[in-house]
Amino acid sequence: MIKNNYFLPLFAIPLVASSLVLNIPNAHSQTKNDDSNIQLLAQYAVPIAPLRISFVNGCSSAPIRIAVRFMNLSGQWETRSWYNFQAGRGQTHLEGTDTHNRLFYYYAESTDGSKLTWGGKDTFTAINGKNYGMRKVETSSPGDRTYTQTLNCPEHDKLAQNKQPQPQNQFDQPETGTLTNSLQQRVGGGYTRANVNLYRNGSLMIHGENISTKRTQGVRGTVNVVGVDRKGNALFVSEPFDIKTACGTWDKCPYHTLDFKEIKINPEIAQYVHKLDIYITERNGRTISEQFKRTISKSCSTYNNLPSPVRSAIGIQTGFSGCR
Repeated sequence: MIKNNYFLPLFAIPLVASSLVLNIPNAHSQTKNDDSNIQLLAQYAVPIAPLRISFVNGCSSAPIRIAVRFMNLSGQWETRSWYNFQAGRGQTHLEGTDTHNRLFYYYAESTDGSKLTWGGKDTFTAINGKNYGMRKVETSSPGDRTYTQTLNCPEHDKLAQNKQPQPQNQFDQPETGTLTNSLQQRVGGGYTRANVNLYRNGSLMIHGENISTKRTQGVRGTVNVVGVDRKGNALFVSEPFDIKTACGTWDKCPYHTLDFKEIKINPEIAQYVHKLDIYITERNGRTISEQFKRTISKSCSTYNNLPSPVRSAIGIQTGFSGCR
């Protein structure tokens, strides 16, 4: 029996056959010539390349280490450990594990404390005094020269992705275009109407009307405007705008008054205002203004969706230095 893994090229078969005939004159001399026949076959045989074992760490969220039990090129079973793979590492040949055998065994485990394991009960081997259950792998064909085993952990990858912290310093994008809003509300003996426009250069335009519908009761409407960002945070509150008083319809003064006011907002703030809220009161604008200033001063330091220069500008506009 030929003990080594060899095959004969076709051109050598006639030569070997004729040599065997010359060296084996009868059946009784065959045993004596075994050694010379093996030597002759080995002279013309071509060695078969060994199987190369490779692994892929398909687990993108955890590093792993691998132990392999295989039959070495000397025909002895051998265990080698540990081969360390970083998370997501691609196909890598395990040095020193080449084999002529179709079977090998492996055990793998994560090294980041996540307690992931890849193994089985096909065989057990001791490594540093600890037994590990290993999984058997059988290559598909005796002619395979490479075999790659991929280790995956889809559930762990999904869990790790969900636990990833949200990106920091992801600020809102500046707004574009002019903002407009309008409101009409009953006040006193009639109603007050306000139309507002905010330009991105910080110019806030307020157009107000007081219109009386009562004979002897006037209208004294006041307008406040609050700028709000995409998350509903108040960025500024305007100073109260007292529209000219409209008298009752039987009075000698006008019962319909028009008024206009421009208020400057810091352009840094105006770039991030998403909408304008209008508040109409009967000469109670000072209370509205102070109320929103207190609200802004208490919460502006948590406006993490806005860059630091914008938060600083909000503090200056509000008269509070703790918004940075």
